[in-house]
Amino acid sequence: AGFDTVTAVSPGTMHTLVIHNNDQLPIIRKHPKNIAVPTNLPASVSITVVSSQTIHYQWQKNGVNISGATSNVLHFPSLQDSDDGYYQAVVWTSGGTNTSKAAWVETIHAPVIISQSPIPLEQVFLQGTRTNFAVSVYNKGTSKVTYQWQKNGVPLLVGNGRFPVDTERPLIAGGLADEGAYRVIVTNLAGSVTSAVWQVKVNLDGDLHTWGGTSVEQTNGFQRHTTNLVAVSAGGYHTLGLRENRTVAAWGYNNAGQTNVPSGLTNVVAVAAGGSHSLALLENGTVRAWGNNASGQTNVPTGLTNVTALAAGGPQSLALRKDGTLVAWGGTPVPAGISNVAAMSAGPNHALALLSNGTVQAWHNPNWIDLTPPAGLSNVVATAVGSFHALALKQDGIVVSWGESDYGQTNVPAGLSNVLRIAAGGQFSLALKNDGTMVSWGRNEEGQTDLPPLLGDMFTISAGVSHSVAITYDPSLDYPVTVATDLLLIYHTNSADSIYLKEYYRTNRPMVADAMQLGVGGEVGEVSTNALMLTNEVLNLVRDWYAANPTIRPRYILCFLDVPTRYSYAFQSPIQVGGMSALIRGKAGHRPPFVNYIVMGAPLSQPAETNKLTDCLAYIDKVARFGSNYSPGKLAISANRAGYGNQNYLLDEKRLDNRPGVNTYVHFQSHYLGLLASGIIASNRLDYGPPDSPLDSRDGTNVAAYMSWGAYGWQPGYVWIPRVRFHGDSSWYIMATVESFNGQRGSAPLGNYAEWFWSNAFGRTNYEGTPVGAVGHTAEPTPQGPHNPTAYFSLWEKGKNFATSAWISSQSDPVLLVIGDPFVKK
Repeated sequence: AGFDTVTAVSPGTMHTLVIHNNDQLPIIRKHPKNIAVPTNLPASVSITVVSSQTIHYQWQKNGVNISGATSNVLHFPSLQDSDDGYYQAVVWTSGGTNTSKAAWVETIHAPVIISQSPIPLEQVFLQGTRTNFAVSVYNKGTSKVTYQWQKNGVPLLVGNGRFPVDTERPLIAGGLADEGAYRVIVTNLAGSVTSAVWQVKVNLDGDLHTWGGTSVEQTNGFQRHTTNLVAVSAGGYHTLGLRENRTVAAWGYNNAGQTNVPSGLTNVVAVAAGGSHSLALLENGTVRAWGNNASGQTNVPTGLTNVTALAAGGPQSLALRKDGTLVAWGGTPVPAGISNVAAMSAGPNHALALLSNGTVQAWHNPNWIDLTPPAGLSNVVATAVGSFHALALKQDGIVVSWGESDYGQTNVPAGLSNVLRIAAGGQFSLALKNDGTMVSWGRNEEGQTDLPPLLGDMFTISAGVSHSVAITYDPSLDYPVTVATDLLLIYHTNSADSIYLKEYYRTNRPMVADAMQLGVGGEVGEVSTNALMLTNEVLNLVRDWYAANPTIRPRYILCFLDVPTRYSYAFQSPIQVGGMSALIRGKAGHRPPFVNYIVMGAPLSQPAETNKLTDCLAYIDKVARFGSNYSPGKLAISANRAGYGNQNYLLDEKRLDNRPGVNTYVHFQSHYLGLLASGIIASNRLDYGPPDSPLDSRDGTNVAAYMSWGAYGWQPGYVWIPRVRFHGDSSWYIMATVESFNGQRGSAPLGNYAEWFWSNAFGRTNYEGTPVGAVGHTAEPTPQGPHNPTAYFSLWEKGKNFATSAWISSQSDPVLLVIGDPFVKK
């Protein structure tokens, strides 16, 4: 009895000592507990006290007595923010007083989103962009908050299968699967709140964009994420696109059949959209037309051949022939005496001819506006015609405009420079700068000058009456090549061999005579060891050439013998070793070009490698021979498409390497599986396993591509020649090596690019066994280097240019060396 007031217990071996208080004192058995309750709901805190005497209670808030709060329970009929605070009870009896611990009482509100990012909610990301969606939340009180992220109303899971619980949601805009509506629901015990919705779109490489007027369905039939177009032309109210496979896409207003592309139309190299008719230029120099023919604009003149370019506007059709003369039909005839035309543009009832001397001539219907160019206009490289105005792009990247300007269409923005392309719409103008961005001005009643969030690098533009079209550049596409603006030849001014080789290439390699040229100086030879000379005599010259030619952005650069392929600065610490290709690409600035070399080699046993030039000339002869036999009249030489029978992809892992942890077989198996995934059929893949002996030879028949380690156990003499032998149709193939230094001439005991192009390479004679293209490393490569041939071989199999295949698959490795003509294909 009386043990209800125990204050301490101490057990002994045979007894227990109990200390208890005077049972007249109040003893607190249960103190009040913290509570958090949504506002406006009932709540209470309580206390449990024991004593033999009458117990009295007084509740306090923040140490102040609460009137009338004199029971063991403190009730809150409807909890409010004003009730937040610390609560405790003071209890007493005749025997004494006690005070409880303080309990925290708070109201809970549903969370509030006070900000979210990114803003605006319409978000367009470039493919591969990394970003975060994030919200800042005010959460009153201590209630736990959870975040449920959703895409298109469906919860997004994290790796462990739970909903993301962070305030941020990372996003990698990898492709179309990442497009959608994103939001987050933030919840606590009092309720939840939903963020505004981010509408996410992803722009892919090669994406087609159109904006502006939709009054007559200019975008009818337009498909977002059309990524296979290499050219585009906007007409009055319709648009034409040229696909990479040389077929035509058309969409928009179709009142006269202008978007009804003729069945079976293929081998198209250019398109032009008029007011309500369409033109296509075929590879053989002939023209097809369809659509409105009220003025005879689709009546292609009989016998029209040797056409190199087209233009259309209103009812006009224009064709430029190879001899620099113009042919017109359906509109105003070309005035007599206009010749030596380099390009032209057509409007509704007028046209411009850009002459080869950089001047412009104009003509028009007698009842239409006279667009005679301003006096003294010269050095023009492109023109464009709108309904009542004209544009000219000068060689220095400056735009000149004239004609009517009731909507400001001739008010060229101040400071506009470095323009690469121009386009004239009905009463507005567009300019594409050489950094891939655009500028627009003029009439905007239908949004034709409201540039959308395009992102990426715009490659080409076109303007119709009230709509505009642009294409994002995709380096993996093979665009139509105009050698005079797309190929830059770099040779060494201090090397007679380099100069001779460059001229031999221009003269003997089909269709490259008009290529641009740049001579560089510095050290003569494969490797540069003078950093200052390399910068001043090579790299800065490339940079300066691009700066002096703002209207030209060649996609291909071809370097010749004795232009350095690598650099090695032994006097620096650490020693710098790398590839010149990447340095040249960097100096070329925006949209870096593909940089190839023609720099073959001779047996190292020959003094001073006297046959280097001979091997280079033999390579050019080989390309020319295949061009004559398989692709006459074409810049892109494709032997396979004309019946050449190579088809086998060889993966040769022959390497005597006993280092611990090196598993060559697994490495090559991954490539073998990659070729399977790329669509190369199983019967055309050969995976050579480890060799049985150092003297094992490898044979291949009808080789389309070959991959090797490039070094067989670091043993001299065990590299390809003569142990690897090719037979059959094995004169038109590409190769890649894994080893680090195969891009260096004479890096024995490794294989090197000089050996690949010997006259007796791979068991053949008279250069029949040499590759048509090859990639190697000038130093230790990055993980993205060409030692993974899956994409390289796959692009080659699909008929891409060699330069495209090599550079795209290598991820622009800084020590990549690409050897061979850029325009050869499988």
